[in-house]
Amino acid sequence: MALPRRVRALLPAALSMVLAAGAALAVSRPPDPLDGVKTSIRLKNFAAAATELQKLAAAGNPDAQYLLAVFYLNGVNGPRDPATAKTWLEKAANKGSARAAFSLATLLQDSNPPDPQGASRWLARARELGFFNTLNMGGQKGAAAGQKGAAAARPGPPSSLLPAAQLTDPAVRREALWLAASDGDVSSLEALVDPALVAARDEFGRGALARAAEAASAPAVALLIRRGAPVEAPDQNGTTPLMIAARGGQPAAVDAVLAAHPNVNATDKNGNTALMHAVMSGSLAVVDKLIAAGASVAPRDVQEWSALDFAEVSGATGIAARLREKGATALHRNPVMAAYSQPTAVQRAQRDLYAGWPDLAVAAGRENPELLRTLLSRGADPNALTPDGLPILTVAALSGTAHEVEALLAAGAKGNRADRRGNSALLDAVRIGRPMRNRMPGTSMARAR
Repeated sequence: MALPRRVRALLPAALSMVLAAGAALAVSRPPDPLDGVKTSIRLKNFAAAATELQKLAAAGNPDAQYLLAVFYLNGVNGPRDPATAKTWLEKAANKGSARAAFSLATLLQDSNPPDPQGASRWLARARELGFFNTLNMGGQKGAAAGQKGAAAARPGPPSSLLPAAQLTDPAVRREALWLAASDGDVSSLEALVDPALVAARDEFGRGALARAAEAASAPAVALLIRRGAPVEAPDQNGTTPLMIAARGGQPAAVDAVLAAHPNVNATDKNGNTALMHAVMSGSLAVVDKLIAAGASVAPRDVQEWSALDFAEVSGATGIAARLREKGATALHRNPVMAAYSQPTAVQRAQRDLYAGWPDLAVAAGRENPELLRTLLSRGADPNALTPDGLPILTVAALSGTAHEVEALLAAGAKGNRADRRGNSALLDAVRIGRPMRNRMPGTSMARAR
């Protein structure tokens, strides 16, 4: 069964819903069965998230069934498996999950061969369950749902399921615009874009242009910039559309952003430039384009990593050679992280899942006390935060060892420092059922309260 890009686009949307929901609720809210899953996703521990989702899904939790299906659709923690995803979507939809019914309609329409009858049936069911009502589409149900359900049988972009003419509510149009941008759907963007929506951003500071850049769609990027999308607008982590495009490693998308003459040497909150993001992508072509546009090889981030450091540690010898040709200096940082990381592991795990994380935070989650102590001895800040607001002590409490927690506390980590939801390291660990006796023994537990 072929997996279309618009189905793959369900992953960031689904994960964003999970994480945004958790961040919006107060600490005193009733326990959510998916709390452990949310924390694992925040820590990029997709194996733990998948294991917990399997348990909750098997127990009949429709939200877990839907998210597990998204994992299978996108190959999270394993190969892509649309057939198994379809099974879980059916289970969730039969338990009343409107988004599962809609996702199932999309999957069936784009399967090989397509199943237009099944797609139409599940689209109608999604309407009955209120999926389109939640998008303020006026409650089209009953016989109207049967007529509209035929839209699922038409090939084409998501707008064929959500015609632009029906999207009269500004909030609905904004969501549709973002979906079209994420899918690189230029025809839908043409129909949906307007000056007010093109500058709109979500709770993470990302708008349509950031989504198109992440999708590496040069035509969508170019269209949005022509229609007034702010090319310099950073998200909450200071990441600009150029950085996002550079991280994707697709030269055409980078060219589309560069055509608007953005600041190529802007930095995110961790001090990373677009050139550093390009090096992380492993694309020499993108590196060359940025250098030609005026990107400097000299800057270093808050952890003293330069573009050359990223190239050396990831094993990108061609990129490293090019940076030296352009005047990059020898490594100014210690090689500790390189000594503990094989290039493939850095490229696939640290680069993608731990982008922007301080070295110490990465070490805290690796159950490697020796590495953590070495970094502390070289001046690493035990009170630094990850880009998504997790204190390093919380990372150690959730995925490290007791020795790492002790080492961080001894180095001055503040045990009562809260994450962005207001939870301490101890509370976060208790929430997901970590065995605190083994993780924070002795005086550490008292000090972490």
